[in-house]
Amino acid sequence: MEFRKVESAPMDAVGSVPIVGHEDLSYCKIWQFEGTTIPARSKQPHRHQVMELLWLQQGDAHFYSETGEWRVSPSSLVLVQQGQVHAWDFSEDARGYVIVFDYELIIRAGYTTDGLTELLFLNAMLYSPVAQLSASVAEEADWQCQWLMREYRSDQAYREKTMCARLKLLLVHYNRYFQGQAELKQGTAVRVTTHFVSLLDQHYHAQHSSRFYAEQLGISTYLLEKHVHASTAQSPMQWIRKRLLLEAQLRLQRPELSIAEIAYQLGFKTPSNFGRFYKKMMGHSPGDARRVGKRVTRREQLQGLCVCLGEFTRSLGILDIPLGF
Repeated sequence: MEFRKVESAPMDAVGSVPIVGHEDLSYCKIWQFEGTTIPARSKQPHRHQVMELLWLQQGDAHFYSETGEWRVSPSSLVLVQQGQVHAWDFSEDARGYVIVFDYELIIRAGYTTDGLTELLFLNAMLYSPVAQLSASVAEEADWQCQWLMREYRSDQAYREKTMCARLKLLLVHYNRYFQGQAELKQGTAVRVTTHFVSLLDQHYHAQHSSRFYAEQLGISTYLLEKHVHASTAQSPMQWIRKRLLLEAQLRLQRPELSIAEIAYQLGFKTPSNFGRFYKKMMGHSPGDARRVGKRVTRREQLQGLCVCLGEFTRSLGILDIPLGF
């Protein structure tokens, strides 16, 4: 399958991203699917404003993204990154679960923001996004999906905590698989990119240039650009901007921090520099983001992570679909 130019759907057509369920639950939704009920739009290149975890119980599928094509067999987990351009092709007998969720839910599940990019499941572009689980682990994953569905449909106490815990277990299985992949795939580009991402975790708040990271790695800026783009289809500067934007979105939800404090914490020389960066990425100022209230801020947090997709993505007419598939 090749990505082809398609008509971009207007935002009014695809709708906005709601906060699903109760007011105390950050964005998460789960549903079962069958091959005959999957929308046709899933076969076209598109992206979502949320992360998507697909569990294939039976049947077959093909997953396409800007970084490659993969066959998906039964007992497989597939993680679709927030904002990642992708498409699906399912067999008619395909069956499984789709879970869509946002970064805030990951944080509530116990992953700190400083450790997000250290987890390999968030760097899936470096490896195969498909994790085929062993029989024993697949049985547990299937059980966790069933219980996630029950909790999602329920109205019981501690619903959010239970859903977060079960989602975390699924992500742990996915992460363990990637740890094995990291040992198998040790090309130069992957090694350089992995070290770059680790350095970015440590210095994003103070160093905003690719030159600094190249110097730390002992290579030229040209080689850093070459290796990172070869591994992820994104440039080092896109990674830096994406991380800064994520941190800005998270900190704007903390009312005790002023916009000036956030600007200085993220390494901007002045609040006006931070404001220009944020407006260029999001289309409005940090102050506007705060004035519209927390619910919209959550949605903005999702949208903000979809803006750094590279020249490949920008050259396509991409469907912007807020929910799964």
